[in-house]
Amino acid sequence: METLRLDDDHSIHIICDGHMANLAGPRPLGNSIESMDLGFALQARCLEYIARGKAMNSDYVVPVPKSIDADIADAYLAINR
Repeated sequence: METLRLDDDHSIHIICDGHMANLAGPRPLGNSIESMDLGFALQARCLEYIARGKAMNSDYVVPVPKSIDADIADAYLAINR
């Protein structure tokens, strides 16, 4: 886990190296709409990556390219500032 300290003394705890994780608890409510937006955006960009021929045909699992992951994160942060 990594903790980021903000200028206003708030903290953000990053788990799973920043990868998305499902919500759990005594009353699990599933994923929030925000995390669903991120997941769908990642899926769409990965499909585009495959469709444009950037992925090898022999790949069975295609990891999210860091550039796409960063693009989605930047877009999300820009909308939610």
